[in-house]
Amino acid sequence: MREMCEGGTVRFYLDDLPMFIEIECQHFACLS
Repeated sequence: MREMCEGGTVRFYLDDLPMFIEIECQHFACLS
C-alpha cells in the first residue's frame, strides 16, 4: 500500500486493486 498526500487529502493506493482511498490530511502528519 502506497501513501500520497495531495491537495488536502491523503491517498492510500491499494497495490492489488485499481483504486485508492482518500482521507483528509488533517488526520495525518502530511507535509506538502
